[in-house]
Amino acid sequence: MQRFQLSVGEPWNFEGPDGPNRVVVDLVGFVGGPSLPNWQDRYLLLKVVAPFTHKGERVALLVASPRYEGDTLEGIVASGGTVGVSRVRPNAQLQPGSNLDPKGVEYIIIGGLLPLREETPNVA
Repeated sequence: MQRFQLSVGEPWNFEGPDGPNRVVVDLVGFVGGPSLPNWQDRYLLLKVVAPFTHKGERVALLVASPRYEGDTLEGIVASGGTVGVSRVRPNAQLQPGSNLDPKGVEYIIIGGLLPLREETPNVA
């Protein structure tokens, strides 16, 4: 799995599980949109490495889409970008290749999603 850092821009005072305004996530795959106005065709499905609580509910999965026109999911996976992020509600079933139900998600974050590169040891 590819690992990413989500740097939360809004809400500005977000206290993430990995520090202020920071959530570490793993890319699980892609899910389809609900084929409704104002929804994207596809979203990134992200697993939260250290789940957190929002409105009294555990947040273990997120879905993300590009925030700006012209950005693509593939481009964000490759080099990062600004995304809008929704939490997947605990009772919602979502897996790669499935379509999300708008009632199963809640929009909660705008931020930057950046791939985390594994550090290679310095060998002399």
